Amino acid sequence: MKFLVPYKNHIKVLLFLVIAFGFLYISGVHIIHDSTQNILDWRIQIGETITFPVFLILKSILIILIGFWLATKTITFCEKSIKHFKQINPTSQSILINIIQIFIYFIFFVSILDLLHFQHSSITVISGAAAFGLSLGLRQIASNLVSGFILLLEHSINVGDFVEMKDQSAGFVRRIGTLYTHIEITDGREIFIPNGEIFNYLAANWTLNHKYARITFEIIIDYTTDINLVKEICLKAINAHPAKSKNRPAEFLVDRFGEFGLIIKLRLWLDDILIGRFQVQSDILSSICEEFKKAKIAIPTIATANKKQAKLQKQFKQTIKPTNLIDEPVE
Repeated sequence: MKFLVPYKNHIKVLLFLVIAFGFLYISGVHIIHDSTQNILDWRIQIGETITFPVFLILKSILIILIGFWLATKTITFCEKSIKHFKQINPTSQSILINIIQIFIYFIFFVSILDLLHFQHSSITVISGAAAFGLSLGLRQIASNLVSGFILLLEHSINVGDFVEMKDQSAGFVRRIGTLYTHIEITDGREIFIPNGEIFNYLAANWTLNHKYARITFEIIIDYTTDINLVKEICLKAINAHPAKSKNRPAEFLVDRFGEFGLIIKLRLWLDDILIGRFQVQSDILSSICEEFKKAKIAIPTIATANKKQAKLQKQFKQTIKPTNLIDEPVE
């Protein structure tokens, strides 16, 4: 009941007034007693035949608020207690918490109906109306509920997994609830995805069965550069990084001929993707750049490519000799 937190002081004052009023009523103060009795005898009439006692309405509201508060507190207590058991993995904890939530809210619903003296026939009618509502307006909620249990039982996504979204952002699965999955993105955002649509958003699960991963990035070198020297520098920078896997060798691949130079593709494996692939890539590229400067290896750019093209065009023009385009008369 977090929505009541801003009104905490107002609720305290209201409770104090209710308790004081109730004490005076029980004590038999005539003015309070008579006024209260008159208020409780009021009835709200709808149409010509339907009437609702004010006392029943106030009683219903009070019972629902207290019952909802008790149910929320009970669920919070059970959730904290389950999380203390380290022998239970986070996914199993989520399954237990979801089952407890559904059970407690069911007990809460039945208890409210019983306290308000609903007959069994009325409960049957309400249950039928609820089922009809689920089949129409609440279809998406039912889908999310079922999908949440399927996710937890199949273990396709577990609490704590590092997942990548289709928009290239990545984050950790913090909680798989009955309706929504809570994912904390690495940039600080926290998103809640309906369980029925979770696979429309996720692109990959990096830590489902293991934590190792391969990362690939490219560099470009001039066509006149010594490829063997570039290979030596690149592999040395990759192998020197502490995050690089010791059991899997790095790869240096000449990928294709680019417009401005030769495209080189570098591949390496990480034993733990949670270290951060982008940071590893940044460290390696920075090291390669420093070594290129020492070896005086230039990285081609559009400006340098334009200069070379202009130079080649100039040399080409100088090699072509002008010819006489006027035909000589034939004798």
